[in-house]
Amino acid sequence: MAYHEATQELTTNVLTWEGLPKETYPQGHPHLTGSLAALARLLLARAEYGPAETLLVRALAMDETLLGHFSDLKPEAEALNYLASLPLTRDGFLTTTRHLPPRPDHYDPVWTAKAFLTRIAERRHRDLLATQDPDAGKLGGELQTARQRLSRLAVVPLPDAKEQAHRLQELTREKEGLERRLAERLHVTRPDAATAASTPDDLLRRLPDHSAFVDLIRYVSFDQDPKVPGAKGETRTPRYVAFVLRKGEPVRRVELGEAQRIEDALRQWRREIADWRPDRPVSASDAARRLGEMLWQPLAKHIPADTETVFLAPDASLTGLPWAALPGRDKGKVLLEEHALIQVPHGPWLLERLRAEPAPRVGPGTLFALGAVAYDGSPKSLDKPRSQDLIAQAPTRGGGRALWDFLKGTERELDQILARAGTRDVIALRGSEAGIDRLRRELPKARYAHLATHGFFDDKGTRSVLQLTEEDYRQGRSGERVGAGKRSPLLLSGLVLAGANRKAKDKPETWADDGGILLGEELVGLNLHGLELAVLSACETGLGDVGGGEGVYGLARAFHVAGCTNVVASLWQVDDDATAALMNLFYARLWHADPAKRLPPARALREAQLTLYRNPGLIEQFAKGAVRGPGKVVKIEDYTPPPKADATKPGEARAHPKQWASFVLSGLGQ
Repeated sequence: MAYHEATQELTTNVLTWEGLPKETYPQGHPHLTGSLAALARLLLARAEYGPAETLLVRALAMDETLLGHFSDLKPEAEALNYLASLPLTRDGFLTTTRHLPPRPDHYDPVWTAKAFLTRIAERRHRDLLATQDPDAGKLGGELQTARQRLSRLAVVPLPDAKEQAHRLQELTREKEGLERRLAERLHVTRPDAATAASTPDDLLRRLPDHSAFVDLIRYVSFDQDPKVPGAKGETRTPRYVAFVLRKGEPVRRVELGEAQRIEDALRQWRREIADWRPDRPVSASDAARRLGEMLWQPLAKHIPADTETVFLAPDASLTGLPWAALPGRDKGKVLLEEHALIQVPHGPWLLERLRAEPAPRVGPGTLFALGAVAYDGSPKSLDKPRSQDLIAQAPTRGGGRALWDFLKGTERELDQILARAGTRDVIALRGSEAGIDRLRRELPKARYAHLATHGFFDDKGTRSVLQLTEEDYRQGRSGERVGAGKRSPLLLSGLVLAGANRKAKDKPETWADDGGILLGEELVGLNLHGLELAVLSACETGLGDVGGGEGVYGLARAFHVAGCTNVVASLWQVDDDATAALMNLFYARLWHADPAKRLPPARALREAQLTLYRNPGLIEQFAKGAVRGPGKVVKIEDYTPPPKADATKPGEARAHPKQWASFVLSGLGQ
């Protein structure tokens, strides 16, 4: 039989599920999806792209069904491992369709697959809050307690290393067992009909006028050398691709090139930003220029200059990119000057928020503000002492433990924000009051939250913050998550609170009973659906563990899953004056005394960054809340920037990205 005829017969057999009884496997079977993907790869290697696409579309739909049925009743770690075990079907699909004439429906499987498990986590959280089942409520409380205990053990070590490892494994199993039991009790089902049926076309109809949505994907491209058959002739190259959506236009696919080149330039630019000091001149960055050429210039061809808002769903390393500081389409400008840039967790999240009716507001709401944290003292606790197994005196594992400097600038920052709160109810925590117990108790009451403290993302197992070992970060050969830090990736990000430096003189380190550090693992279980805006005025709160098409597992994700609409987080550490200046300008626009001049969060942040960017000489005055003019002092809420200057002219000063571009908004922006 000729090769083509054999291939055609095999394709027909696979598509009709030969050998697998449909009554036993109505949703398909992993072996079948693997066969579909393998056959598609064979066709791809022979440049038979049309037949390969047919198989891959079928495999992707089956993978989604299987993943949904598996994940709905499983702990998130097991679902992540199942996801890692699947063949790279989506990547094969993106490789195949790159060789075909572009069609808008090529985006549909990507839309469906991205952040699939994140959407289940979001739905579970809503289901738990809405349930009237007392048994489910009890299980939810037990799950949150298990998360708290696991988080504390990741920060507070037990004296015996073997016991520490045993307890981490034990608590991880306990948490995952409760996740499974709770999912079963809630009878978690597929999303409701409207959500399940949602497509990119639905988002296209809902997108605001003069806006665009850009979905960025990192994938592996499979390329075959026609002269070398089989696996020896195959190369796998990570690449980035983007899909651009605009109302009234078909979905546009934009290939952005090899991931290595993009990520090398991004690492270089972030190093330059980290190394810059205020006493150095502000000069153009070659790395930023290259990133602009590789990323924004191809996208800008499909985003008109009059586009007001660009929603971005970045992936992998691009979540750490300061998009607003990239060179714009006009010489001498940055993207901040041309568009409002808002990050979103994923496309269906944006669609759901655009569909939702605005929640009724009762009064001006409550502000929860935290700062001037006493890291050295003992936090004031509202709870009973914790069990002894989470209180220990033990040396730091693997090197010196991080000591957190007192952030003097947060005293001023906190006072200024409280002064702008107007008639809002205020819950303010400072000093030793700014501990985990108080934050956990008060944060769910707030509409606005401002957290001015240290933050971190500890992805390398340094043990300077988290008391984990290399084993806790271990992954299997196929990428499955084995260690506790990988099975619970929200353990790797946190906020530093009162008591984090606590230790006794002339003794081994004496750890506060709660460790003084709130991890994302604990935060994700709170009820924050009344929280419209959380500002994380701390370093690296926008970073996290990349979860294979699930976005980033960090503090911003924890806040979103817990229900918060908008999160302002940072990509790097910013000095006190620049942070105070930006926050002053932001809140002056967000909560202006004149209601007609108040701006929604996304616009308020952009206007604050623009003002800072164009007036670097006024940063110190902005930080103090007023600007000296000719013969008078003007409060920053009444400050009117001078006409836009031409940055291409010599002598037109601009602030360095380190001073203004760290903070990014994730959410709807309204």
